[in-house]
Amino acid sequence: MARRKLRNLDARILKKTVYYGALLGIDEISTKKIAEDIGITEPTIYVHFRTRANLLFEANSAAVKKIGEEFLSGDMSLSERFRLALMSAKNNPEAVLYAFYYRQKNLSDEFDHLFDEFFRKPTAAKDGVIEGFLYRVATGSVEVTEEVAEELFDLVRSL
Repeated sequence: MARRKLRNLDARILKKTVYYGALLGIDEISTKKIAEDIGITEPTIYVHFRTRANLLFEANSAAVKKIGEEFLSGDMSLSERFRLALMSAKNNPEAVLYAFYYRQKNLSDEFDHLFDEFFRKPTAAKDGVIEGFLYRVATGSVEVTEEVAEELFDLVRSL
């Protein structure tokens, strides 16, 4: 029971970290604000995550896992994975934005590994196109429609 409570607290801390990272950017994440929102003391965060860098890294891992788990599971075509990736970005904008901002800081290449798994034969051009599109979907500047998904899929496939 105690272990479950600890995992639950870890998950709540990570969720808030991803939220504030997506909202404000990685540099502006406040552990004090996270602690206040959750109802714990700031030192409690450092009991669970020894350093700020560890907290940010674990939050990125959680974000990338959340993005990838929907479209990397199962044996499906690239087209099917592509559509699920777009829906994942639409349904999990905070996770996409956090992973995007974390990657921009050159703190991890985990987002790149996600694309490697996604495409199975990755190229920088494919990574760039899909990453940019996922970012636009996550920020709400592009609406995901069947027609848009098909056009983008054809573009990525041609690279």
